[in-house]
Amino acid sequence: MAASKSIRRPSVVGSPALALALALFGSGCVSQSVYEEAQSAAQVEREAHQRADARRVVVEQSLAELQGSIARRESALAEQERRLAEADLNLKLANQERDASGQLVDQLRGELARVGDHLRVYSEQKDRLAEELRVAENRSRQLDEKSERVERVASVVRDLSLLEGPAIHAGSILVGSDGRDPMLSAPAQALGSGSTLSPDAQRIVKALARLAELHPYTHFVISQPSEAGASDPALLRALSAALIGEGVLSTRVAVALPETPAGTTDAPATDGSAGADAEPPKAPASEASVTFLIQVADDPSPAAADASTSES
Repeated sequence: MAASKSIRRPSVVGSPALALALALFGSGCVSQSVYEEAQSAAQVEREAHQRADARRVVVEQSLAELQGSIARRESALAEQERRLAEADLNLKLANQERDASGQLVDQLRGELARVGDHLRVYSEQKDRLAEELRVAENRSRQLDEKSERVERVASVVRDLSLLEGPAIHAGSILVGSDGRDPMLSAPAQALGSGSTLSPDAQRIVKALARLAELHPYTHFVISQPSEAGASDPALLRALSAALIGEGVLSTRVAVALPETPAGTTDAPATDGSAGADAEPPKAPASEASVTFLIQVADDPSPAAADASTSES
């Protein structure tokens, strides 16, 4: 830099006026006035050199300041250019990220649509499987209920066989089924007549009462098949009353009386001039039988059994 250079001092030897004065002194022919004039000229020239040096110093300082300002501006310009380049790079990167994000969004939309389709298919499969599971559970529950009911029916038949084993082996009473529930049949003549019960009837009533105690989910329907002969409603009612008297709830005992067709009576026809198309006479009462249907409730709870009895 020019400002860092040392300031040159005015050289006495280099001044023309001083050189002239020295030459005159050297020759020994210089007057006092000439010497003073030469000295004054040299002084003026020295002052001029000093002013020139001062101006040069000022100019060099201004130049240094200008060069520093230019350097600072160039540095600021370079910084601005760097920032501009960085901003341009960031803009390009942002555009690239935006484009990549747009592609990713489109890809995610496609994936979301496929996932939605899969979820819809899965939902349909889930509903179908749930329905199949519900049907299977209902079927399993029904099978379990049927299995439990079969076990209850088997236990009823077993206990009935134990209670009336001798009579069953003797053939005086029969144990069978109506296709769903067990039933016990005995000849009506062996059970008594009207409201009078025979010892066999009383024994059967006691056995059925014990069976009702062992299996509170059972109830009884006492009937006399109409095709077996003349019915005895009084006997059926007497059997029902005796069973209730042994402690069986009345809601668990029912009597099914045979229906009599309208316009007919149980009395046999006495008119010998009956038509040829008249019905054949009924079998004698000795051939009739009384049936005790032991209905086993689907729900083993006593309350459900009582409700089923009341509905029947």
